[in-house]
Amino acid sequence: MRKALIVLGVALLAAGACGKKTATTTTAAGAGGSGAASTDFVVEQGKGDAALDIKGIKFTTSEVRIKVGQTVAWTNQDDFGHTSTGDNKEWNSQTISAKTMFVLRINKAGTYTYHCEIHKQMKATVVVE
Repeated sequence: MRKALIVLGVALLAAGACGKKTATTTTAAGAGGSGAASTDFVVEQGKGDAALDIKGIKFTTSEVRIKVGQTVAWTNQDDFGHTSTGDNKEWNSQTISAKTMFVLRINKAGTYTYHCEIHKQMKATVVVE
């Protein structure tokens, strides 16, 4: 088991060193809250097609527009954690630590409202065309 974890860690480091994007799927609530994996919302590394900051306990852009298959990158400029969480649980970044980024590829057209789970007053929208 330990050897497998070491091999996995080395593989992840090698992928990052090569500048390749690695992706994992988020869990989507789906009908009935099944928690099934979704390819509509994919967490990625790297820069986003649309970038926005989290600063002063708010999303600095209240609405962002992207095309299907593009990415949004949230960068936390505050000194404490935030989340980017779809109002209908389409995605959940978990805690975005201070000075770090969360990048999400959205592969389904629609208007998605989202919020910070930690600071419920933080709300914004992603429009995917």
